[in-house]
Amino acid sequence: MPTPRLARTAVLVLALCVGLVGFGAQAVASEPTKKVRKTITVYTSPQKTWDRTETDGGPAGASAGDIVYFSGQYFPTLAEARSMKGPKKHFLQVMTRVSNGTIIDGENFWWMENSSFLPGGRIDYLGSFKMPNTPGSSPDARKHIFTIVGGTGEYFGARGTVIHTKIGEGLEAIYKREFRLAP
Repeated sequence: MPTPRLARTAVLVLALCVGLVGFGAQAVASEPTKKVRKTITVYTSPQKTWDRTETDGGPAGASAGDIVYFSGQYFPTLAEARSMKGPKKHFLQVMTRVSNGTIIDGENFWWMENSSFLPGGRIDYLGSFKMPNTPGSSPDARKHIFTIVGGTGEYFGARGTVIHTKIGEGLEAIYKREFRLAP
């Protein structure tokens, strides 16, 4: 039977290993997938049409620990997303605020988990990103890259990256989501 000290050490080593594996997976997502088997591009409906639920997880108001749940629709083209006409699929998105922006840096850091229902199955992906508080941000601040961690159906065991690019401002914004599936 292991001693309490040995048990605590084993748990600490296991936690560090899990953290390093998670960090490694996130580091892989810092660049788009180099070898791509298939790319799927979709566009969200305008953000004002998404269902949204917020849970205040910390001090009252916007603070670290807050959780926001979104669900919305995807369309195959930007024109169909803007008009909300044409074939559509759905996505679910859970975002957790990791930190608050300050007056100096004006950014909030978030952790996001997302499931996108596409023709042939579902793709799941996750990752962290920073969101500028100011409108009219640079093109680099409008693009976020996430790690694909699996899926169902045609996408069972999928790996690769998802690139989110914001088009527009405020609640009128539409997001281009480019799924780059690795071979």
